[in-house]
Amino acid sequence: MFWSLASMVLHGRLCGRVERCQIIYLKALIKLLLFGQGFFCLGESVGIIEPFILCRFILYAEQEGLIMDMNFFYSIKHQRITDIKIKRSVFICTMKYVESIDEAKTFISTIAKENHTATHNCWAYIVGEKGDIFHSSDAGEPSDTAGKPMLNILQRHGMTNVAAVVTRHFGGVKLGVRGLIDAYSESVSRTIELKKLRKLVQTIQVCVEVSYEFNDTLQNLIKNFIVGVQKTDYSDKIVHIFEFEDKNFKKLDKLFSEYQSRGFLKFSVIE
Repeated sequence: MFWSLASMVLHGRLCGRVERCQIIYLKALIKLLLFGQGFFCLGESVGIIEPFILCRFILYAEQEGLIMDMNFFYSIKHQRITDIKIKRSVFICTMKYVESIDEAKTFISTIAKENHTATHNCWAYIVGEKGDIFHSSDAGEPSDTAGKPMLNILQRHGMTNVAAVVTRHFGGVKLGVRGLIDAYSESVSRTIELKKLRKLVQTIQVCVEVSYEFNDTLQNLIKNFIVGVQKTDYSDKIVHIFEFEDKNFKKLDKLFSEYQSRGFLKFSVIE
């Protein structure tokens, strides 16, 4: 399986959702790469990994969010839901982007009310620029078997500004302490893995007024720095409201100032 997966990555044929077993192989490979190993040992298989294959794996892993820059925090953009069934119990994880404790509590309360007939609605949230505000609840499950494992998974993925509720419908078979920890962890992990996580960055908004003639040139100059375009108005001039990462603005300020002095554009920082 490993080499067939490697071959698909090498030839650019791997696309869509990766099976969980394949993700495990990728993560194992990445761990080896971090320690500078040129070989792998999975089970009883041992082999040499060609540098070109390593590069393709790294690129693929970055695109799929399997390698994250831990200098940043991550969250999700849109609410996402998954469900899994373990020994007749159904675990439904609902996850949402939130920016404050109040938003997190409102979301948790809403999900709990929508699922008031469920056996448990366990939850965890993390907020704050540095992910330093967090809380969790087992909601009636044995102590530290639900809320804390959920929180641990969120933290391991470097997440903040996120809330998760796992709704459990009991199926009649007890899972035990270890089983519960694994089930709640798995439920949150699968929800995180639905889509690539969104990197959270400090941004600044800049209003730029530019002529139609210079607009394409401007776009090419700044395309690698744009986080988003909040608004664009067209009249006798084009007025953009761009969003850039704070760390890049020093370079952009110099560029904008140069072209403003030459009469090609006007710009101002939106406070």
